[in-house]
Amino acid sequence: MKATTCIDVACNDPDSGLFASRAEYIQLMDGEIELERYLGVRFTELSGGIRIHRRRFQIEASKDWVGNWCWNRYAMTRDEAKKFFATLRDNGWQCTTGPTHFYNWWNRKGRFAQTNE
Repeated sequence: MKATTCIDVACNDPDSGLFASRAEYIQLMDGEIELERYLGVRFTELSGGIRIHRRRFQIEASKDWVGNWCWNRYAMTRDEAKKFFATLRDNGWQCTTGPTHFYNWWNRKGRFAQTNE
């Protein structure tokens, strides 16, 4: 079995809980990242994947309404998650909260290294 990483995405309408096709915030464990755009960016669920910033990412599983009805969880392989987060960082997403190790990992220079961080 492949090791997976769970990523939570605020992509549901806060009034109804229905999928809104927009990503406003993203969480990885205790770290949260966001864009400075008020309404987030286009976010699409596909068969076996998700799409953001015109890139498709393969997922292993998903679950709606994690924590509350605004958030969905997507499980992806560790390598796919690194590509996902590199895309977000390249498109201006900022770490806004989280433990120091997450903040430092997010803001370090260069691409996401293929390490065991």
